[in-house]
Amino acid sequence: MNKQNFEWFEGMIDQVLKPSGKYAEFGLANLSELVKWTKPECQKIEDYLKNDLLNSVDGDRRSIVTNYCNLITGFINKIYNNTNAAQGVNEQLTKVNEAILFNLSSLYTSVSNEYSEILGGSQQVPQNTIDDFVTQNYSRLDEIRILASKLNEQDRALFDVVINVLTEFFVKAAAAIPVTVKQLSFIVHIIELFGNHHNSDAESNSGESAYELYLKVNINDQHGISVLKSVTDIQLLQINLEENPSLLLRNLIKTYNGMITDNQYAFDDFNRSLKSWLLEYLSNELDYADHKFKAEKTVGHWNDTTLKGSLAKVLCHLSTDQLSLIIRAADDSHVISGKSLNMIFKTIVPFLSTEKKENISWESMRVKSYTGEDRDKEIAISALEKMIQHIREY
Repeated sequence: MNKQNFEWFEGMIDQVLKPSGKYAEFGLANLSELVKWTKPECQKIEDYLKNDLLNSVDGDRRSIVTNYCNLITGFINKIYNNTNAAQGVNEQLTKVNEAILFNLSSLYTSVSNEYSEILGGSQQVPQNTIDDFVTQNYSRLDEIRILASKLNEQDRALFDVVINVLTEFFVKAAAAIPVTVKQLSFIVHIIELFGNHHNSDAESNSGESAYELYLKVNINDQHGISVLKSVTDIQLLQINLEENPSLLLRNLIKTYNGMITDNQYAFDDFNRSLKSWLLEYLSNELDYADHKFKAEKTVGHWNDTTLKGSLAKVLCHLSTDQLSLIIRAADDSHVISGKSLNMIFKTIVPFLSTEKKENISWESMRVKSYTGEDRDKEIAISALEKMIQHIREY
């Protein structure tokens, strides 16, 4: 892209059409002529783009079209700012800027539509479009906040993630930080899904729960996955208390596997979808439930009577908090491995006891592994260092 081809636009916008520019030297007639001149100049930009694409290789096409769109967006943003600055100061200059803004916006729309498949939403959205969107939809954020306040704790946690994403977007929009078409489409997607969530019992008009809507929105960054995991774990605790958790898990997997989601929407294009993550997570839980069921059929149920004797448990001279850190570190460093960290704790902990606790909650230990205090970390490290010393001496 040869930027010399766009000097006419840049000079006109930066030097003539600002309220502090040289528009007065042009006179009213010449200012009106500028509007007519922008149409062939807009056509030239389209011609330059087509020529650059003809002389390009496939791998460069998205970059070329994106750069052209962003250049046009830059012109639109400057004209938009000129228009706002001229309002109430110079009516004629305002009208000229508005007319040129219309021509440039038409050019942007034409290029975006013609090359939409190449762009894939990578082009920046003009600021006037962003401002219009914010004006029309900011109140929806307040509506979603009100809805969230009426939900149960788990559904509200999911809504809070959505609210944070929307809030961050509106803050960026107010600061005129560039937004791509794909990013704006994702925000529209959120508002359309969660904005229609009416009832405080977490059921929308379509009968979808907040949990299902959250999967469809697909805020699939690490925080979004972490919140989904926390809410899912609460559901799994209840399922594991049932007589046949495997059957319930299979039904859940079938339900979510059949749920239709739009794969074009994702908060993070480089992460897998929330639905994909959830199905794997539930499958791991199902594997564990099936494995436990087979073991129980062979040797009888694991219960307090079975595990109460000292021979059935290993006495550990560390606290549960310190043990949890060591087990988690062993998993993270691949010294041990399982379908999930949950499964590792579920499998190991029933056979452990401490000097203070004979029966340890695996769930409590798992939680503690993420909230270890500095003192517990020091004691765990000291214990591992003693083990290292013994290994050296063997």
